[in-house]
Amino acid sequence: MTTSVALDEMLDGLPGADLVVRGLADLESGQPTAEAALVEVARTRIQSLGLRVAGSTVGDDAAELVLYARLANRRPKSEPYGLYCAWLEQLVSFLAALRDRRSWEIQRAPAEGRLPPVAPTTID
Repeated sequence: MTTSVALDEMLDGLPGADLVVRGLADLESGQPTAEAALVEVARTRIQSLGLRVAGSTVGDDAAELVLYARLANRRPKSEPYGLYCAWLEQLVSFLAALRDRRSWEIQRAPAEGRLPPVAPTTID
Protein backbone atom coordinates (compact mmCIF):
# COMPACT_ATOMS: atom_id res chain seq x y z
CA MET A 1 0.00 0.00 0.00
CA THR A 2 1.10 3.52 -0.72
CA THR A 3 0.84 6.07 2.04
CA SER A 4 -0.91 9.36 1.52
CA VAL A 5 2.53 11.03 1.52
CA ALA A 6 3.68 8.77 -1.33
CA LEU A 7 0.41 9.39 -3.17
CA ASP A 8 0.83 13.15 -2.75
CA GLU A 9 4.39 12.90 -4.10
CA MET A 10 3.26 10.77 -7.04
CA LEU A 11 0.55 13.29 -7.96
CA ASP A 12 2.55 16.40 -7.06
CA GLY A 13 2.19 19.15 -9.61
CA LEU A 14 -0.59 17.52 -11.61
CA PRO A 15 -3.49 19.83 -12.43
CA GLY A 16 -6.57 18.99 -10.38
CA ALA A 17 -4.65 16.64 -8.07
CA ASP A 18 -5.96 18.49 -5.01
CA LEU A 19 -9.56 17.67 -5.98
CA VAL A 20 -8.75 14.05 -6.83
CA VAL A 21 -6.75 13.39 -3.65
CA ARG A 22 -9.59 14.83 -1.54
CA GLY A 23 -12.09 12.78 -3.51
CA LEU A 24 -10.13 9.55 -3.02
CA ALA A 25 -9.93 10.20 0.73
CA ASP A 26 -13.62 11.09 0.93
CA LEU A 27 -14.59 7.91 -0.90
CA GLU A 28 -12.36 5.86 1.38
CA SER A 29 -14.16 7.29 4.42
CA GLY A 30 -17.63 7.26 2.84
CA GLN A 31 -18.04 11.05 2.80
CA PRO A 32 -20.56 12.15 0.12
CA THR A 33 -18.70 15.20 -1.19
CA ALA A 34 -18.45 16.84 -4.59
CA GLU A 35 -14.82 15.72 -4.72
CA ALA A 36 -15.88 12.10 -4.17
CA ALA A 37 -18.43 12.38 -6.98
CA LEU A 38 -15.76 13.89 -9.25
CA VAL A 39 -13.54 10.85 -8.71
CA GLU A 40 -16.49 8.57 -9.38
CA VAL A 41 -17.07 10.29 -12.73
CA ALA A 42 -13.73 8.85 -13.88
CA ARG A 43 -13.46 5.81 -11.58
CA THR A 44 -12.53 3.33 -14.32
CA ARG A 45 -9.99 5.65 -15.95
CA ILE A 46 -8.40 6.54 -12.61
CA GLN A 47 -8.10 2.86 -11.72
CA SER A 48 -6.58 2.06 -15.12
CA LEU A 49 -3.88 4.64 -14.34
CA GLY A 50 -2.94 2.79 -11.16
CA LEU A 51 -4.87 4.50 -8.39
CA ARG A 52 -7.18 2.57 -6.11
CA VAL A 53 -10.69 3.99 -5.87
CA ALA A 54 -12.37 2.56 -2.78
CA GLY A 55 -15.99 3.03 -1.83
CA SER A 56 -18.90 4.74 -3.49
CA THR A 57 -21.13 7.64 -2.56
CA VAL A 58 -23.32 7.96 -5.65
CA GLY A 59 -25.13 4.61 -5.58
CA ASP A 60 -26.90 3.81 -8.83
CA ASP A 61 -27.16 7.46 -9.87
CA ALA A 62 -25.01 8.89 -12.65
CA ALA A 63 -21.89 10.36 -11.06
CA GLU A 64 -22.08 13.44 -13.30
CA LEU A 65 -25.57 14.28 -12.03
CA VAL A 66 -24.54 13.72 -8.42
CA LEU A 67 -21.50 15.96 -8.91
CA TYR A 68 -23.70 18.71 -10.35
CA ALA A 69 -26.17 18.44 -7.46
CA ARG A 70 -23.44 18.50 -4.82
CA LEU A 71 -21.86 21.57 -6.40
CA ALA A 72 -25.29 23.23 -6.49
CA ASN A 73 -25.73 22.50 -2.77
CA ARG A 74 -22.42 24.22 -2.01
CA ARG A 75 -23.59 27.46 -3.63
CA PRO A 76 -27.39 27.45 -3.51
CA LYS A 77 -27.70 31.05 -4.69
CA SER A 78 -25.62 30.65 -7.84
CA GLU A 79 -25.78 28.55 -10.97
CA PRO A 80 -23.38 25.57 -10.64
CA TYR A 81 -22.83 25.05 -14.38
CA GLY A 82 -19.62 27.08 -14.62
CA LEU A 83 -18.08 25.40 -11.59
CA TYR A 84 -19.20 21.99 -12.84
CA CYS A 85 -17.50 22.58 -16.21
CA ALA A 86 -14.35 23.87 -14.52
CA TRP A 87 -14.14 20.78 -12.29
CA LEU A 88 -14.60 18.47 -15.28
CA GLU A 89 -11.85 20.35 -17.14
CA GLN A 90 -9.57 19.90 -14.12
CA LEU A 91 -10.39 16.18 -14.10
CA VAL A 92 -9.59 15.82 -17.81
CA SER A 93 -6.31 17.68 -17.32
CA PHE A 94 -5.46 15.51 -14.30
CA LEU A 95 -6.11 12.30 -16.23
CA ALA A 96 -4.00 13.40 -19.20
CA ALA A 97 -1.13 14.51 -16.96
CA LEU A 98 -1.21 11.31 -14.91
CA ARG A 99 -1.26 9.23 -18.11
CA ASP A 100 1.77 11.13 -19.39
CA ARG A 101 3.60 10.79 -16.07
CA ARG A 102 2.91 7.05 -15.94
CA SER A 103 4.12 6.61 -19.53
CA TRP A 104 7.29 8.51 -18.73
CA GLU A 105 7.91 6.40 -15.60
CA ILE A 106 7.44 3.18 -17.54
CA GLN A 107 9.77 4.32 -20.33
CA ARG A 108 12.58 5.43 -18.03
CA ALA A 109 12.38 2.52 -15.54
CA PRO A 110 14.26 -0.07 -17.67
CA ALA A 111 16.97 2.47 -18.51
CA GLU A 112 17.55 2.99 -14.80
CA GLY A 113 17.51 -0.75 -14.07
CA ARG A 114 14.20 -0.56 -12.24
CA LEU A 115 10.91 -2.31 -12.77
CA PRO A 116 8.03 -0.08 -13.90
CA PRO A 117 5.51 0.98 -11.25
CA VAL A 118 2.92 -1.63 -10.39
CA ALA A 119 -0.75 -0.65 -10.25
CA PRO A 120 -2.86 -0.18 -8.28
CA THR A 121 -1.55 2.07 -5.56
CA THR A 122 -3.72 3.26 -2.72
CA ILE A 123 -3.99 5.74 0.11
CA ASP A 124 -4.05 4.83 3.79
